[in-house]
Amino acid sequence: MGRLEHVEAVEALQQMNVKLESENENLKREIDKLKMLGANPESLLDSTGGCSTDTEKQLEKVQVENVRLLQQIVGFKHMDYRRSSIGLPSENELITGLQEDNNTLSLALSTLQKTLKQKEKDLQEVEVRSRYEKHSLSTQNNKLSRQIRELQAEVVLMQAKEPEVMHRIERVKVEVESEELKNDITVFKHESARKDEQLDQLRQEKAALESKIELFIAEKMDLQQSFLEEIEALEHSRESAVDDMRRQKEAEMTHLQTSHSQMCRSVVTLKTQFDELKTSYVHLVKQVKQFPNVISKTINILRSEAVQAIEGVTQHNKELVKKYLREMHLRKKYHNELVELKGNIRVFCRVRPWIKEDGVSQQTEMTISFDPDDDGLIYVTNKGRIQTFEVDRVFTSKSTQIEVFDEVKALVTSCIDGFNVCIFAYGQTGSGKTYTMEGPPGDAGINQRAIQELFKEISERGSDWDYSISVSVLEIYNEAIRDLLSEDSTYKLEVKLNPEGGYHVPGLVCVQVNSVEDVNKVFSVGQQNRVTATTNMNEHSSRSHALLCITVTGINKTTNTKSIGKLNLVDLAGSERVSKSGADGTRLKEAQSINKSLSCLGDVIHALRCRQNHIPYRNSKLTFLLQDSLGGDSKTLMIVQVAPVAVNVGETVCSLAFAQRVRTIELGAATRRIENGDLNEVNRFKGRKM
Repeated sequence: MGRLEHVEAVEALQQMNVKLESENENLKREIDKLKMLGANPESLLDSTGGCSTDTEKQLEKVQVENVRLLQQIVGFKHMDYRRSSIGLPSENELITGLQEDNNTLSLALSTLQKTLKQKEKDLQEVEVRSRYEKHSLSTQNNKLSRQIRELQAEVVLMQAKEPEVMHRIERVKVEVESEELKNDITVFKHESARKDEQLDQLRQEKAALESKIELFIAEKMDLQQSFLEEIEALEHSRESAVDDMRRQKEAEMTHLQTSHSQMCRSVVTLKTQFDELKTSYVHLVKQVKQFPNVISKTINILRSEAVQAIEGVTQHNKELVKKYLREMHLRKKYHNELVELKGNIRVFCRVRPWIKEDGVSQQTEMTISFDPDDDGLIYVTNKGRIQTFEVDRVFTSKSTQIEVFDEVKALVTSCIDGFNVCIFAYGQTGSGKTYTMEGPPGDAGINQRAIQELFKEISERGSDWDYSISVSVLEIYNEAIRDLLSEDSTYKLEVKLNPEGGYHVPGLVCVQVNSVEDVNKVFSVGQQNRVTATTNMNEHSSRSHALLCITVTGINKTTNTKSIGKLNLVDLAGSERVSKSGADGTRLKEAQSINKSLSCLGDVIHALRCRQNHIPYRNSKLTFLLQDSLGGDSKTLMIVQVAPVAVNVGETVCSLAFAQRVRTIELGAATRRIENGDLNEVNRFKGRKM
């Protein structure tokens, strides 16, 4: 349909060209009429020149429009050729292309209509100008006619006066006017010939355009024919597609009908099954309504039975726990009695709490745990496995100084009865030995509490006995014995055999004390003279073995019997690994000496445990000085101090293993030392229980 409108637009252009040519002919006839009127040649030429100029402009516009139309025709041909070369397009694409062509031609037609209106407007202006020029030429003609008449009258007058002169003037005037008219006529002829040539050229262009229009009409008819053929092909394709779709849908309908029949049969079957399920559902609903009551009754029965069973088990467990605790206390009682009869070294273990020197890392995790029912067991987690150690008493990190002293109080006071008692603290450096033995000023340790307890016990027995207490303090530093109460600390002391039995240190300062204040003064002097230093593991590390020797002498007022008891409180220096403590120089020499003396202590313990004939007491000043406590007539207690963190787990295991070996040593029953004043003899009796 768009191409039909295109053809109609071309025909309208042809009609417009015909109209313009007719208007051009009318303008030429107007010019001829002006020539016939005999107007002024110059004015006529000016008017005709202006009309010719407007006509030329109109012809140029028509030519430009014709060229544009020819370009559009070539474009249509190229578009039709491209469409035919790529195959038959779809109906929608063809309609879209035709609509675009229709829009383009409509735009071109509107442009030509605007141009035609402009041409008509220009023609009207030319007609107005032509009428004005005609009127002007008529006015000038009348004026010239009057002038000619006036001149003729003057000529007549002059002829009457001077015939010869007038004849000459008239001849000259006629000659001048003739020459001017000839020139004007020549120019007009040239201009007319040029206009005729332009008119012929326009006619030729018109003929060419008409031939092109005829060709375009023929092409239009061809395009219409091809368009109709394409539409027929599309209709045929559409009918074929419709037939195919109809056959496909019929097949699908047949399949659906078959499926529908099968579904109908399935529905009948399902209906029967549904009725059966419905009946079963109703039955189940009735059972479900009754089920909560059944469950509630069952739960109540089971709950009552479970409560009764739990109460029975709980009561039985309570009885078992009571029996277990009673048996455990009896076992400990009998064990202590057996230990006292055999003379075994008793072993306590104390775990210190976390301190700032332990740091904060994965290596500071706690590796020690305790048995809630048995205070003689301690568990150590080492390399993914738990090791169990058994001692006589375990003190946790929360145990106080009072709790520790309550356990050793009976052992301390037995020295008043004439027994030799030794309590020493053993463990790695930084494990809390000095804290347990000496303690800080506000929380005294075993040493000061033992003195206080001795004075308290003496005051209670003062009605029958007179007691005196003497104190000496010494240390073993780098295998040398130093008197901490002596003014000359460089004086070398040695361990000698006492003629009265046992071993002693000649020259050791012994201070008589009468009150706790006197003892505190002695402690202060000894602590000031003791060697300590700072290491990576302990801010105040003891660099020597410190011994507090307390001698209690009692005389019975009635029988004049004399009892002599000794209490040795030993704070051993801690074993240390140089790689951890960072000791060097003097500290390194001290560490080597400490480790050597503790190694000798281990050798002595091993020899005693294996009941060897030779016990190597003399290998170290420490073991030589403790010979009476380790292998003689003495009651001995070792307090093993351990650190709870993982970084020290190796030293902890070694200390506890050493404690278990010490616990198996049998020294024999301790004896009481009594001197009869009359016979000057020493009588020994079996010691009483702790």
